[in-house]
Amino acid sequence: MTCTRNSKRVDAAIARLVFLHGRAKIRNSYLDRLIVELLGDDLSFARELLRMSVGDAALRLLIADIEQNIQTNPVAERCSSQLFYADLCRHLRSSVNVRSLSSVHLLYYALTEPRCVTFLLAQQHNITTNSIVSTLADIELGKKQ
Repeated sequence: MTCTRNSKRVDAAIARLVFLHGRAKIRNSYLDRLIVELLGDDLSFARELLRMSVGDAALRLLIADIEQNIQTNPVAERCSSQLFYADLCRHLRSSVNVRSLSSVHLLYYALTEPRCVTFLLAQQHNITTNSIVSTLADIELGKKQ
């Protein structure tokens, strides 16, 4: 089974950002802005996963650090945010074997993307793909018991 769609939460976050980027003429740090949007959503699975992994205080600090870095050191983008997010989701949907692309898939991708500020700052907070996978495994174990 291949991934055929985005989760509603991911679609909503992307739609908000495309609208805001177009309105404010923002052309930088698209992936980091998406991660901040998803981690700021109280109902996002990525937020819940990180909260379980590192705690509330570390999560808030990570979000603040990413936001500050976006403002002080933005990464220039070569295309519109709409095209960037469409390409990103297309790439991720072709590489994961799930029904729906979730906020966790996007977080995992950001944690493997060295040009992404989220990647660098997460490492400083000891957040890695291994810690994400470990927390997911703990959740699965809890469901089976």
